[in-house]
Amino acid sequence: MSAAASAASIPPSVNSIDTPVKWNVDDKTAMINYLIDNRSCAGDGANFKDTIWSGVAAALESQRTEGGVKTAKKCKEKWQQLRTTFNTVTSVISSSGFSWDDKNGFDVLPEKQSLWDAYIAKHAAAKPFEKQGWPHYTAMAEIVPQKTRGNNTFRPSQL
Repeated sequence: MSAAASAASIPPSVNSIDTPVKWNVDDKTAMINYLIDNRSCAGDGANFKDTIWSGVAAALESQRTEGGVKTAKKCKEKWQQLRTTFNTVTSVISSSGFSWDDKNGFDVLPEKQSLWDAYIAKHAAAKPFEKQGWPHYTAMAEIVPQKTRGNNTFRPSQL
């Protein structure tokens, strides 16, 4: 469906940039896939230029079925939220000893519940992932640079 046909199927009341934006799983997946396809344009730390955000907005507009217009600014804001979620999950994976899968999250077993509760007491942002996954983690890992840690990590400044 063309962007014009798609926009025509959306009531005029939601064609305004003042209408709250609604993000569904398909919108987030489409944005992440667009960024994967354009990851060579990302700077350090997967910081994309404004032209990429305009491209994301145009691509998402062609599939919008509800909510307000996803502007370049709104797409960039959503990207920051997705990165925050990605970093939260990555932090738990790398420091807690819990296993992860995109469907079931950390799937905390009863014998590890007290360990999870202690972790959540200090890292509340991870709580939603106790028994629920996040379908974008694997795709996000293709874009967001991973931080390496440890004593045997190469650092050019040590030469």
